[in-house]
Amino acid sequence: GGGCNGFGELGINNATTDKNAHFIQEITSSTNWCGKPIAADTQKSGALKSDGTLWMWGRDYYGNLGNHNVNVCTSSPVQEISGSTNWCVLGTGMRGLSGAIKTDGTLWTWGCSTQGANWDNNGNTTCYSSPIQEISSSTNWCTASVFMAQMQAIKTDGTLWVGGCNCCCYNSFPLGGEFTCKSSPVQEITSFTAWCAVSTSQWGYSA
Repeated sequence: GGGCNGFGELGINNATTDKNAHFIQEITSSTNWCGKPIAADTQKSGALKSDGTLWMWGRDYYGNLGNHNVNVCTSSPVQEISGSTNWCVLGTGMRGLSGAIKTDGTLWTWGCSTQGANWDNNGNTTCYSSPIQEISSSTNWCTASVFMAQMQAIKTDGTLWVGGCNCCCYNSFPLGGEFTCKSSPVQEITSFTAWCAVSTSQWGYSA
């Protein structure tokens, strides 16, 4: 990777040196990272290995590295605390929340959620420093996108589910007006069954 490295998010065992002009290899020189996309934002990064393990590095913003630490910067890859070997999809995420899907189709989140974006059925701000399963315990999730205040995910049947806080009054959010929040997954309002990709941003979401 390359770019700014203020919290160790380049994974080079250095939390201060930027590499803006060129790519560098992460510090472990591992040769079993799989080809699925790396999830990264301005403060943390994460990736999957071919053995099904999940690794993260950068700023542990209220537990979002999943290694039982809180507010600790890690400048080299660390495995999430459960040591699971069946991760298959790393959901894109930003700020305080991270998420991933296992090969059994279950969806897990960790870090700090505002207004229930981790789908734990707790409407308050809740932080977890290790992965927890979303409240419905569904086993047919296939992709997910998370942000500090929202999460959305698609199931294998092509349905789109959302939760967290509706900050900007988007019509497809099935919860009513602006700042309406839901701490468990609800299906988007059209009940369309051919969704294939999701992307979440700070002020809203799209699919």
